[in-house]
Amino acid sequence: MNKQIRNTDLEKILFFDIETVSRNKKINVDSKEFELYSWSLRDRTTGFIPPANEVTKHYENNAALKPEFNKIVVTSIGYIKGTTLYYKALVGEQRDIIEKFYGIVDQTGYKVCGHNIKGFDLPTLRIKALEENMDLELIPENINDSGKKPWDMDKFMIDTMDILKGTNYNNMSLDAACMIVGIASSKDDISGPYVTKTYYNEGVDKIATYCNRDVIATAELFCALQGKRGFITDYVNKDAPKEEVNLMVHIAKTGALNKEQINLLANSGKDKEHIVTLATSALSYTHEKPSDYEPLQDLKDALYGKVVIVGLEVVETKGNLGATEVKKLIKEHKDKTKEEKANMLDNLKKYLTNIDKISQKRCSSAFELLEKEWN
Repeated sequence: MNKQIRNTDLEKILFFDIETVSRNKKINVDSKEFELYSWSLRDRTTGFIPPANEVTKHYENNAALKPEFNKIVVTSIGYIKGTTLYYKALVGEQRDIIEKFYGIVDQTGYKVCGHNIKGFDLPTLRIKALEENMDLELIPENINDSGKKPWDMDKFMIDTMDILKGTNYNNMSLDAACMIVGIASSKDDISGPYVTKTYYNEGVDKIATYCNRDVIATAELFCALQGKRGFITDYVNKDAPKEEVNLMVHIAKTGALNKEQINLLANSGKDKEHIVTLATSALSYTHEKPSDYEPLQDLKDALYGKVVIVGLEVVETKGNLGATEVKKLIKEHKDKTKEEKANMLDNLKKYLTNIDKISQKRCSSAFELLEKEWN
């Protein structure tokens, strides 16, 4: 690649990425925002504006990409020391995220690096700072794109999309760049319009994990562009407890999740969804589709199936109820009264409502069989 890439000190780079969502979950058709968004979708030749339902749908799927209609919910940063990549997600109110990021850039003096940061991330941060009525003097001059030409920014920052594009007519996505250099994609879980939907339906945690993975992918891509593919050997999440980091790094390196690790994670007492998200992210480095990896499902079963049911010890703690368990239940409790069996069925039904949907689906037919036998 070019001399700028080859001569850049890896330990003087701040890798970063922002994640944005629509300003609102649903756009108010009586608002100024709706009026402006509708106008932005007009046919430039005829002036035709799409009907309200089409505008609403387009807003939900695409507003996150337009600075005047979006908001920043996460900014992830990363830096390399030795062969270790340290990374962290900045979350909170939009104003706080922007202030923290600008402060870090200013304090470190590092050259920023990201994918399409000239065209999206940096302009969006600046426009959102204006929206938040922040002191615009806080924007470090080396990354303030206002009034500058894109090529004027090259000495202060590195845009991996620009580096890859060269004189080619088309831009290359981060996902495509990862594919051609053999880096695990950061997009296997959520991407595009699903970022907004995930944020408004599930909160920011998954988005932060996704944003961190973009930073990891960008750092690995930059190393590959320097001719140092595989240079990074360790990954440290500065937000995570040390023992959790070590375990997830080990899973990422080995591409395996064993019974001991499953038991450790299942009994950690931490948020179940958080554990599944971290494990999925770690496994994505060696598995194209982590969701198809059976031990990951075993982890989900172990997490969501920890419910004790009196009289139904035969049903394993991982939430398994199949034909074998049904036969054993029928045999062991054949002398129970109809009332006792009805009570056991009631307990089992409560149990099934407390496990994850995949386990519910797996257990439902067996439950119906048992219910038919005992009724």
